[in-house]
Amino acid sequence: MMQVPLQAVPNQTLTVILDNNTWAVTLKTVEDTTVVSLTLNNTTCSIVPGPLPER
Repeated sequence: MMQVPLQAVPNQTLTVILDNNTWAVTLKTVEDTTVVSLTLNNTTCSIVPGPLPER
């Protein structure tokens, strides 16, 4: 199993290679919300969270 080295800090960027693809992961805290930006082989896709569904 592959482990991705996340740290217990609010803002960080890391790069990992999975199946010969380079992934860059950026985690940022913006106004009490964590925002994730993923880059796959130099193509970026930002993920902005919405409200969680009720359980």
